[in-house]
Amino acid sequence: MVGEIRFKSISLKRIFVFWIAVFFCASASAINSTGVSEVENTPLNLDTVLSCGAWKEGDAFGYYRLLVVAVNQGAGDEVYLQKVRSSIENTQAGIVWTQAIVELNNEHDQYQLDHASCEALSRNSTFVLSMTHEDSPVGKFERFLIIPDQRKRYILRKKMGSR
Repeated sequence: MVGEIRFKSISLKRIFVFWIAVFFCASASAINSTGVSEVENTPLNLDTVLSCGAWKEGDAFGYYRLLVVAVNQGAGDEVYLQKVRSSIENTQAGIVWTQAIVELNNEHDQYQLDHASCEALSRNSTFVLSMTHEDSPVGKFERFLIIPDQRKRYILRKKMGSR
């Protein structure tokens, strides 16, 4: 049958479904960008997906995920934080919410990702981003700490750096 995809194993099917979900979730998040018209007309280019940390609320639990999406033909990057629910016996895995990091997602004041990492601590996890601003002098970058927070969704801290 034309257009039918058959999987030989359940693990291949899960991998396929995961990446389709990532694509659609990132697409929906990009539409909520501060530069909506620009993002809607730009092909989605998901550069980085970084999972980190854990959360628990009652019986529900999961992890946080950071998405970095290239916009404006690669001239800048936009950053999104997701809270993802892990599947257990009676619940299905899924995205609880997606939050644009509005301080970094501005088409007139763009950043480009140099490096992303995660510091998973016992109580809090922190995404660490090294980014170059479009007007930064050569060799200068800015480091952003994105800390998932239950009340505000995230806390953003900024530090300057140089190479």
